[in-house]
Amino acid sequence: MVFVVNTEFSVYPAPRTRLVKPHSGRNEALSVVVLMSLIVALMALRFSLLVSPERVVHLKPYQLLDSELKLNQNLVYRSMLSSLADIDDVRNDEGQWPEAVLLEEEGIPPFASKLLPAPADQLKWVSYDGGTWVDYLGTDISGKNRISYILRLIDLHGNYHPHPHPGVDYDPDLSIAAQVWIYTQPGRPYPGERLPEAGWLWVLGPAEPGAGRR
Repeated sequence: MVFVVNTEFSVYPAPRTRLVKPHSGRNEALSVVVLMSLIVALMALRFSLLVSPERVVHLKPYQLLDSELKLNQNLVYRSMLSSLADIDDVRNDEGQWPEAVLLEEEGIPPFASKLLPAPADQLKWVSYDGGTWVDYLGTDISGKNRISYILRLIDLHGNYHPHPHPGVDYDPDLSIAAQVWIYTQPGRPYPGERLPEAGWLWVLGPAEPGAGRR
């Protein structure tokens, strides 16, 4: 028996080709704009959800957020705050507020300014002892940096606090409160106790005592 196979027909249908018209450049650009707008909207929504009312601060005219400091200013600011524990230790050993020259000899930044990178290493520090508080004034000796700094340390257990008062927001277990002040004009002499009236700005982190919160 002989079988004959017909090769002219196939049980499968012939493939069909569909032509897809490409999007125009205008449509593609519109799609990108819509996508970017959606991303921006989602980011704004996420930011609004993350910012809680406790983090919204209301500053007094003589206050400045640390986020507004420039890089070198922020470096000095952070080193001033980090020196608090070392200064307290030296004070306990000496029985009084240590002078700036002693803190330099102890190798404590920013008083040992050579331990800081340029141009933050061009500061000369002088101390002014107020009894229950002390001011460490740092001025630039290179003539290039117009910023002066004051690190004010206040004995919270003392019977007198300089203006502005540290406030009741400080941890009662703390013995010393630290304030960092800056002045943006050159050649300013030491202003004494009342820094706001002399044009100095109190630098604050948003969570620090003294920064008003809604």
